Order: sequence, then C-alpha cells, then structure tokens
Amino acid sequence: MPDEEVTPVEGCRLPEVEVELEVEVELVVEFEVLEVPPPPADDVELPGTVAALTAPSTATEATAASAAATVRRFMRASALSRARMRRST
Repeated sequence: MPDEEVTPVEGCRLPEVEVELEVEVELVVEFEVLEVPPPPADDVELPGTVAALTAPSTATEATAASAAATVRRFMRASALSRARMRRST
C-alpha cells in the first residue's frame, strides 16, 4: 500500500476525548541567614589601599594662566570635533 494514495473516508469523525490531569507540585524554599560584619572604623586602613604620596595640588596664580590656556585649547578642540560630527551626519 505504500504506492497507493490514501484518501479520507467521508462521514468519518474521530471521537472526542476528554482528559483530566492532576498534577501536584511541592515547592521547597530554604534560606540561610548570614551575619554581616560591621563596617570598619574610619581610622583603620583597609588591605589593598595605598595612601597618596602627595597632596592634591590646587591652582595658584602662577599655574592658573597655563591651566586656562590648556582648558581653552581643549574646549576649542572639542567644539571643532562636534562640528565635524554634525557635518558628517
């Protein structure tokens, strides 16, 4: 019969079957309580931290002029870069 074509039988219907399923699920949740150590005091050095060798420098009248020129150059360069990006899009 593999070479023959199977045709459906007219007027034949499959019986309707109802199936009821019962499923039981058990949910188990376990918690473990951990103790959190208190934060270290401010005067205690933490391992892996290194104290700075020099204090951060603040601007003085002598360094302010060169710093202002550097900032001006940087601002101009970033403005030119933004303008080039706007033209290319």
